[in-house]
Amino acid sequence: MADERPYQANAAVSVRPKPAAPAPAQRQLPPLSEAEHARIKKTVAVVKAKAPELVAVIKDLHALGMIDGWRSVTITKGNDEPHQ
Repeated sequence: MADERPYQANAAVSVRPKPAAPAPAQRQLPPLSEAEHARIKKTVAVVKAKAPELVAVIKDLHALGMIDGWRSVTITKGNDEPHQ
């Protein structure tokens, strides 16, 4: 199935253009309860205190439509108290 023709040194490079990524569809999210709002504030404080490099990652994921913002971020380990 290989092409038996020899390659030419002066041939132009053929590259297919990458298709443009579709813009993420904004969907209507349910309102936050007071408990959920408090959990999100605590999560943001913990992430900023213990792993500030994740803030940019979370913003990028949200911009790509992969998460619904901070409401999608959860901390599952016992290290969930911010530094004082």
